[in-house]
Amino acid sequence: MGSADIPDYFRLLVLQMNSLLSLHVND
Repeated sequence: MGSADIPDYFRLLVLQMNSLLSLHVND
């Protein structure tokens, strides 16, 4: 199971979650 097997929408979801967490921490 490699990173290439991860769907684009899942990666986008993770990036979105990371962004929300970053904003929450910065705030």
